[in-house]
Amino acid sequence: MVVNIGPSHPATHGTVQIIAELDGEKVLRADVHCGYLHRGFEKECEDHTWHNLIPYVDRLNYCSALINDFAYCDAVEQLMGVQITPRCRYLRTLLAEYSRLADHLTCVAATLMELGAMTAFLYLVMIRDYIYEHIADLTGARVTYSYGRIGGLARDLPAGWTARLVAILDQYEDFIGRVHGLVDRNRIFIDRMRNVGVITTADAINYGYTGPILRSTGVPRDLRKDTPYLAYAELDFEVPVGIKGDNYDRYYVRMREMDESVYMMRQLMEMLPEGPINVDDPRCVLPEKSLVYGEIESLINHFKLIMDGPRVPAGEIYVAHEGANGELGFYLVSDGSGTPYKVHVPRAELRAHGGRAPHAQWRPAGRRGPDFRLDQHDRGGVRSMKHLIPEFDALRARFPATFASSLVLPCVRRIQEDRGFVADSDIDELAGYLGVPRVQIEEVLSYYTMFRRKPIGRWHLQMCRNISCSMRGSERLLAHLETSLGIAAGQTTADGRFTLSTVECLGSCGTAPVLVVNETYHENMDTARIDTLLKGLD
Repeated sequence: MVVNIGPSHPATHGTVQIIAELDGEKVLRADVHCGYLHRGFEKECEDHTWHNLIPYVDRLNYCSALINDFAYCDAVEQLMGVQITPRCRYLRTLLAEYSRLADHLTCVAATLMELGAMTAFLYLVMIRDYIYEHIADLTGARVTYSYGRIGGLARDLPAGWTARLVAILDQYEDFIGRVHGLVDRNRIFIDRMRNVGVITTADAINYGYTGPILRSTGVPRDLRKDTPYLAYAELDFEVPVGIKGDNYDRYYVRMREMDESVYMMRQLMEMLPEGPINVDDPRCVLPEKSLVYGEIESLINHFKLIMDGPRVPAGEIYVAHEGANGELGFYLVSDGSGTPYKVHVPRAELRAHGGRAPHAQWRPAGRRGPDFRLDQHDRGGVRSMKHLIPEFDALRARFPATFASSLVLPCVRRIQEDRGFVADSDIDELAGYLGVPRVQIEEVLSYYTMFRRKPIGRWHLQMCRNISCSMRGSERLLAHLETSLGIAAGQTTADGRFTLSTVECLGSCGTAPVLVVNETYHENMDTARIDTLLKGLD
């Protein structure tokens, strides 16, 4: 059956039409047509001054409007030959990352809500609301700010603004840890996300994807690293990438990018210099009000900028920033007047890379690691990871030589899939192979609760202790397991057969209490079922 859905806006994040081919309730094919909501932005720009376009630019993506402001202003400034002040440069960078954080929070929260994870949704939206209120204290608006100015910014930071920023970032780190605990190992979430919606690296490049979608396929393409602008060249940050290009990788990349944005903002607060936020250039910056009221030259300058707009030299330019959804570029054409001759904004996440070039032509050259001549077993009796080196080499070929840090997470994931845990010797070997400090691998292992540092038994039993399971007897069942196995939660039996653990949530409240054995769910458990299950495990 072929069903036409839309074009309609309600219940979708944008006006789209979907022509779906169905087999019962299974979707066999979906042909998506987007772009029905046309606001006439580009044509409207031709009838307004360069400054008056800033409110329109905001509305291209109201989830991260500040990034739009700064990219547009940067393009005009480069056409005019304007160099912004140091304080403005650092503030724009800080606020761009703040805006990226709000955008990713919105995206991930909406995804989780549509999967039914309302608790995680509320954690993320609460932080996003704190950010909206905080930015409103600076800009005077909650969503569309019109805060950027050609040659600077609308106003400087108010007193106490950075102190509140620190508090919000601290609250974010607390809440994001809770979200990881709720969904990273959640059965419903994993079933809906892993190996679903897979996009290969070659297809992503050929289709012109950029941003988190492209990076989720393993391509470390990020304009903040590849063509640094503002203050990004002075910052220490990584470019997270995925492995399979599936829904889970797209979730993971955005979650990691939020962490990197917070890390960059903390650096920028330390680096932020004093000084003016606007350049002293009468071609584009309004004079101080006191001067407008007191001298005729400033009064005339004020009126000319308001009525006629800045006179941008004739020419054309394309300037791109790394938006929250991908490459955000502005192609501007000026005829020397106070209004643009042409403004064009390619779609961010589908920015074409020059005519669908084959993946092999675009991919940066990889670098093989050193020959790992180790015995098959290390001094602790744990099998070496030597047999995984060919897989790591293949993965490494997808990254530029300077992006070894981005390989840490996929490598340790593969080690755990192979062995069941990550041994201390694995950390040393991986650090030597990637050429990164051991502490960098330790940071990843300690941050993500999914990683195990100790061996587990052949059968790993995990009992959910969330409120639904607890109310339906999980605590009693846990005590029964401890008695039956002769171990406490967190321990392994002497013969190495069983490891017993507890988890915060397994996402199956309707069939509580739930027990997972080696990633297999057993629902509606009771003591009799547990006894039968244990007898069947050899």
